[in-house]
Amino acid sequence: MKKSVMTKVLIGVLGAVLLLGAVAAVAYVVTMRVLNPPEAEEEAQPTFQVELGEFTTNLADLDGRRFIKVKIEAEVSGSGVIQELREKSSLIRDQILGILRSKTYAEVNGEEGMRELGDEIVTRLNSLLERGIILRLYFLEFVVH
Repeated sequence: MKKSVMTKVLIGVLGAVLLLGAVAAVAYVVTMRVLNPPEAEEEAQPTFQVELGEFTTNLADLDGRRFIKVKIEAEVSGSGVIQELREKSSLIRDQILGILRSKTYAEVNGEEGMRELGDEIVTRLNSLLERGIILRLYFLEFVVH
């Protein structure tokens, strides 16, 4: 009979410990959620397509007989960036032409050359902008001759 009482006490104690552990775990999770609520998802800023224009210039090849012609559109984000692009249109055209003129045929020919050229233009133009950024550049026309 002593074993039966001892077994019941032991089961009762184990049950109480398990119940206390479960209550403590639930209390911990609830407290952590209250003290550190999950951050609300940031609202995605709208993006806009802006045509930057057509550009034709000589390439930096030694023979001087090669040229590049591109038509560029940019995907931009930020309040006021479209207005800023208009205000700085001369500076932006100058920067793009400068980058294009500095390239050789070998540097811009092919898919990788086109991608690297786009990345360089985005980096340069973003350094000029204060009211937003250029996310992507799209070449609507890309002719190298």
